[in-house]
Amino acid sequence: MSVFNMKLFVKAQDGTEKIFYVREDSIITYPDGTSTNLRSMRGSFYGKRAEIKYAPIRDGTGGSPSGSGFSYEIGQNGVLTLRFLD
Repeated sequence: MSVFNMKLFVKAQDGTEKIFYVREDSIITYPDGTSTNLRSMRGSFYGKRAEIKYAPIRDGTGGSPSGSGFSYEIGQNGVLTLRFLD
């Protein structure tokens, strides 16, 4: 497998829930300011506060031009940036 995505269930402060897909091209930033991608993500993020910038997924590549097989995500919320606040 060359490309993978992670389905992320997020609960907002008002209690509403949304589903996001962290893609191979998503940028993940830690509270200390360092950034990484999905393949190099470290630590647990369960229960952490985060800021998410997202856009609708428009293709089935999973964030990689050479990838395919993610057409089921088209129209879903794809994470552009995920910034952990704590």
